[in-house]
Amino acid sequence: STCNLQCRHCTPQSSSSLTKIGDADFVAVTGISKTPSMSNDDALVDELISNPAFNNVQSVLLSGGEPLMNIKLKDLVIAFQKRGVKKIGIVTNAATDPFGFFHFFDSLDSVRKTVTVSVDGDRTIHAYYRHQLNIDEFEKNCALLKESKTIKKMVLMSVSALNIFNIPSAMSYCYALFDDDFYFNISIVENTYLNIAVLPISDREQLLAFYDNAIENFEFSHKRNGALLKQHLKKIKAYIVRSLTRPHNVQNFKNFINFIKLTDRRYNTSIDAVCPTLASIITSYENLHANEYDMTQQTHG
Repeated sequence: STCNLQCRHCTPQSSSSLTKIGDADFVAVTGISKTPSMSNDDALVDELISNPAFNNVQSVLLSGGEPLMNIKLKDLVIAFQKRGVKKIGIVTNAATDPFGFFHFFDSLDSVRKTVTVSVDGDRTIHAYYRHQLNIDEFEKNCALLKESKTIKKMVLMSVSALNIFNIPSAMSYCYALFDDDFYFNISIVENTYLNIAVLPISDREQLLAFYDNAIENFEFSHKRNGALLKQHLKKIKAYIVRSLTRPHNVQNFKNFINFIKLTDRRYNTSIDAVCPTLASIITSYENLHANEYDMTQQTHG
């Protein structure tokens, strides 16, 4: 499905799909962000609501790609509302709102509304992570969303080796975006060469100390969601602990380095500028294995 960004960790699905409804009271609808000329959203909704099992559906989650790019998104939401859906959620990168969906969604009555915004770092890392993101436009859209008193705001953060050193700062950024009016969740990226376990064991051990310090000196305990955010830091720490049982896979780490260098060249960015700690790890490895790494670069060049 279509998206307006080229995020470093993401490969969106290329076609629309429905989950099997069965006897569930929840359905997820993905792949709805096609351009209007390509859209088959009417058929998708017809297929969904014509299923007798839809009478049991109380919640719908709309995602993409990027659903806010779809000119028919409002019609989709109204169609679900008319069919008696009580809870409607949207998953978005909030980089664009060309059809004024946030204002429309805020004014919608008789349904519980949730918008989940993907945030993957502080201001600098988030812009780096999500290529083609206009960070000023993103923050403007988040400000519009923050004004709503009827929409529940969620933040979903993908945790990978690219941003693992930045999560506490990213939490601060979330408070800058939404004050204390948001809920928070994380997703661990399992991709082989972006997973935390791709890092050398010595660096994972340093990460463990870093998160021990972040938890010990957590600055948001007084906030409404402070306890929840602290629990997520502990969850990441537990994941780092588990990763220490996995030996360092040199080839995966080479792939990780090559991935960063390739995307930096393609997007005209620099990991050195946005995450000096990770850049230092890469430089240390390259210096340690200079001859071997030069051969790898020549192979991929």
